[in-house]
Amino acid sequence: MSAVSSAMIRDVFGPDVELVIPPPGNAISGDCATRNVHIQMNADHGRIAWQKSTGYVQRSRVEAQIDRYKQVIGPALRGRNMECQTTEPLIAIEALNRMTDLGRAAYERVICSGRESGKCALSLIYATRSGTSFTFSLAR
Repeated sequence: MSAVSSAMIRDVFGPDVELVIPPPGNAISGDCATRNVHIQMNADHGRIAWQKSTGYVQRSRVEAQIDRYKQVIGPALRGRNMECQTTEPLIAIEALNRMTDLGRAAYERVICSGRESGKCALSLIYATRSGTSFTFSLAR
């Protein structure tokens, strides 16, 4: 597969599209003025500030949601005709949104008291739903 150039992307999406590609930590300035601005911003304010100012955080969230869709639903459509193929993602997204509405995992640090030969004994956190709240219990 050949690399997609910025000119090809602008031909498809229009001239106003802004290409935001994260520069690596060891990037040096070159011919592209936009890339140089990103490198300088990264050096001056740090990577987190660069991500927030360029909207890269939103891009990362979208990529995570697409990955979640593919893991839960699958990477391919199953419908044979166009009507089924346009309806299938809508149903899948509705199902994922319902799962999200049930709640997301809340991660907490667990301090293990039983140590065997320098290793911490495994602890599992179980969540049970009653009404609109979750109860977590620790099991060993």
